[in-house]
Amino acid sequence: MIPKLDDTDFDALVEEARGLIPEYAPEWTDHNLHDPGITVIDLLAWLVDQQIYRIGHVGPSLRRAFSRLMGIEPRPARQAIFDVWSNQPGSTVLDLAAGQEAHSIDLPDAQFMVAEDVRLTGARIETITLVTEAGRKPLGDGLAHGRSTLSLPPTDGGGPLALEIKLDQVLLQGEPPVSLGVMVERPVSAENWRSNAPIPLAGDEDMFSPPADQPRWDSVIVEQRRAGDDGWIALPVTDRSFGLTRSGTIRFIPVETGSATVRLRLSESFRPGTVTLRRIGIDVVTLAEGWRDIEEVIGFGNDLPDQSYEFPTTNIAGGLERVVLESPELWSIVEDFTTSAPDDRHVTIDHSGGLLRLGNGVNGRVLETGEQLRHKPLIRTSGVNGNVAQGLRWTVSGRPIGENLAAGTGGRDADRLQDLIARARAAASTRIASMSEESLYELISKSGLGIARFEVLAGYRPGGRVKGARTVLIIPDRAADTPPGRPRAEVIESVENLLEPSRLMGERIFVSMPIYRNIDVSLVIAVKPDADVDALRAKLKGLLHARFWDLPVREDVAPWPPGRDISVGDLRALAGRFKDVLYLKSAIIRSGETQIADDADLFVLGPRELPLLRTLSIVLEQESTP
Repeated sequence: MIPKLDDTDFDALVEEARGLIPEYAPEWTDHNLHDPGITVIDLLAWLVDQQIYRIGHVGPSLRRAFSRLMGIEPRPARQAIFDVWSNQPGSTVLDLAAGQEAHSIDLPDAQFMVAEDVRLTGARIETITLVTEAGRKPLGDGLAHGRSTLSLPPTDGGGPLALEIKLDQVLLQGEPPVSLGVMVERPVSAENWRSNAPIPLAGDEDMFSPPADQPRWDSVIVEQRRAGDDGWIALPVTDRSFGLTRSGTIRFIPVETGSATVRLRLSESFRPGTVTLRRIGIDVVTLAEGWRDIEEVIGFGNDLPDQSYEFPTTNIAGGLERVVLESPELWSIVEDFTTSAPDDRHVTIDHSGGLLRLGNGVNGRVLETGEQLRHKPLIRTSGVNGNVAQGLRWTVSGRPIGENLAAGTGGRDADRLQDLIARARAAASTRIASMSEESLYELISKSGLGIARFEVLAGYRPGGRVKGARTVLIIPDRAADTPPGRPRAEVIESVENLLEPSRLMGERIFVSMPIYRNIDVSLVIAVKPDADVDALRAKLKGLLHARFWDLPVREDVAPWPPGRDISVGDLRALAGRFKDVLYLKSAIIRSGETQIADDADLFVLGPRELPLLRTLSIVLEQESTP
C-alpha cells in the first residue's frame, strides 16, 4: 500500500508557524492578519501545502512509471486469430483477400476478417508418404482426416527427410498463396509468440514474433514435383508452424509443373523437442476477429484552447502506436503538455474517458477554424470477447470455407491502470529471490526450448571455480539412438535470456554444454549356475548404457552426474542389483590413455565432464555357490 503523506493542510501549517513566533521572534507581537509577516507566513504555508499535496499524490502517470520500473509495460488490445479447416473438397477455386469479411452462422453479430491472402483450391489430399533414409512409408490419408498421428523426434538436420503429399488435382500456379495447415500436439503454448500487430498486416510486420527467450526455428521447405517425376522445385514459403514446432499454416506459391504432389522437407529443419503431428490439411484459412475503422474526421477546429473530441482508444488493435493523426500535418500523442511549445502539434489521450485533447495555444497548438483532425485507417477489436469456441462454421462471400477445429484464442483487452498495478504487484510478489535448482527446473522445463536435461554447477564458471557464479549445463532433446551434438548458439542464448530476469544482483549465470568423455568398460562377473546368461547380459547392458549416457532413457536409472568420478566400486554396485550376480571378478574402465582396474583408483572427471559408454564387454562366468 502507498502511505498517505498528505496528512496536513494550510490552516494547520499557519497555526503551527504562528505558535513558533514567540520562541524565535519574541519582539514580534502583532499576529493579526493585517501584519505583513503573517501574510508571508500565509504565502509560505500555501507553498508548503502544495508541495505536500504533490508528494502525497501518486497519479496515473506516476503509477505507470512505477510499473515500468518493474518491467511491466501496458499491453494493447489484441485480436483473436484461428485457422479454419476446409470441409469443402471439390469446390471451385476461390481467391480470398486479406481484410475480406468472414461470417459464422453460429455468431451472426460478430465481426471477423480473412487474415492473409489465400487461394482455396478445392483440392483433396489423397495420400501422404513419409520418406526417410530407410525408405518410403505410405501413411494413407489418415493424417488428412485426423484419424492417425505421426511422431516427429527432435532434430537438428536429421530425422525424417520429407512428407510427400499427393493431391487429387494440379494446383494453379502463381499468387495468392496456397495454404497447408498442420495441427501439432506439443505441451508448449504459442500464446507468447503472438505479436501486437493488427491483422490484416501492414508492411513487413508479422502476426507472430518469437520472444527473446525463444529462438526462431527453421522454416519447413516446401517443394513441388517437376513434370515427369524429374526432381523437385523449391517454392516461396511463409511457415507459421515454425518448422512444425506449433500448429499453424504453411503458405506457398505453386509453379506450373503439371504435378499434383508437393512435399514438406524436414531434414534441414530444427525441432527442439519431440512433437506429434495430428493433422495435415489443405485450403486452411486464417481468420482474425475485428473490423476496419476507415479514415474519418475526429473533430473540426474552432480556434479555442483545450479542444477535446471523442476518440475511444482501448479497442484499437496494436494500441496507440497504430494511430496516425493529421490535419493534414501530422500530430503526435504525448503524455501531457508540460514541455509542449505553442506550435507543437500535440494531443493527449484520456483512455478511461475516450477523449482526445489538444493544447491551449501556450502549451500545444490549437486546431484552427476550418481545420479537420483526422485519423488514418485503424483496426479495432473486441479483445477477450472476440475469442471463439471450436467447431464453428464459417463463410466468406457467402461460400462455406469450413470450421475451426481449435478454439480461437489470443484476443486480449488493453491494459487498464488497475491491470498494470496488479501485474506489477504480481511480479514483485512472485519474483524469485534466490533461484533454487527447483525453480531453474520449472523455468527451463516450461520454456519449450527442447532441453531434455540440465545440471547446475554452483560456484563454477567455464574454466574454473568462482564465487557468485553458476553454470547451467544443457542437453537438448534428441532421438534416443542419436549421439549427442552441440546445442545451437541461439538455444544457449535463449536459455541465458530466460534465466536473466531471475538472476540475483552480483550473480553470474553461464550456460554451456557438457564436455563428453567416451569410456570403454570391460567386466568379468561371477553369476549363479542356474542364471539365464543371455537375459542377464542384456539386463546388465541396458543398465550400464542407461547409467553412462547423457539423457534419461529409463525411469529407474538416472544418468551419471557431471563431474562425479567413477570407481570400480560403482560398477560393482550396479552389477549387484541383479540377484543372479555373485560378485564382480574384474573391471576395467578406459578412455584414451587413462585406465583404472583397482578399487583404490578413480576415473577422474572434470566439473563439466559427462561419461558416455562407447563400448561394453561383459563376460559372465557361472560358479557354484557354497
